[in-house]
Amino acid sequence: MLFRSHGSTADNDSKDGCVCECLDGWSGSDCSQEPQEATTTIDAGKAIDDPHLTSVHGTHFDLYTSGKYTLLSVPRHATGDDADLLVTAYVEKIGERKNDLWIRRMSVSGKWVGEHYSFKTSSGSFGSEGTHLVRIGTGDWMSPASAQKEKPSAFRVLPHKKHDAPTEDFSQSISDRVELECGPVTALIRWATVQKNGEDVNHIDFRMSGLHNLGENVGGLLADEFDADRKSVV
Repeated sequence: MLFRSHGSTADNDSKDGCVCECLDGWSGSDCSQEPQEATTTIDAGKAIDDPHLTSVHGTHFDLYTSGKYTLLSVPRHATGDDADLLVTAYVEKIGERKNDLWIRRMSVSGKWVGEHYSFKTSSGSFGSEGTHLVRIGTGDWMSPASAQKEKPSAFRVLPHKKHDAPTEDFSQSISDRVELECGPVTALIRWATVQKNGEDVNHIDFRMSGLHNLGENVGGLLADEFDADRKSVV
């Protein structure tokens, strides 16, 4: 299967895959380098678009079942209060294809983080308030800028080129980007809107840099720790 990278222009569908190319200034072998920005760290694990995942070991795969997924756990198999780092994603199906799945909510927590951060998007017009929200602990949902004011030492809104709403199929626009320090690693969360089949789909992209420094005691999908039901991960 050919995996459609972030920024693809055409979904030239075959029975089990599609052909891709970068657009709008994105570059790199998997279209992961943002336009007009220099990347200073190498992404060690990511889940982007609908969603296409790349593990810390360079494995590329897609998801085909909606639900909750553990993207990362440090140490391996850690849960709740035992975790130094725990990243979970909630994937929803929006679209006709079996892999039209999108990250709509996610959480980042653990001893390295110090707080439980939740991120979500929802259906709505591009850039509207309800489409890019953050919650710290059990507090109220707020804008990324408000979250930065509460936790300026760990949470930072990143500058990005201002986009208009996407106007054609397979185009994508970014509404907000944030960086969260998690001890020795850094989480990058981005809210984006892509147009598919004339419909705008709001979703979340996730990257974690610095995982290559943690050794082998890392679990979750982005460490190639797949669910027992392999039909959900291809």
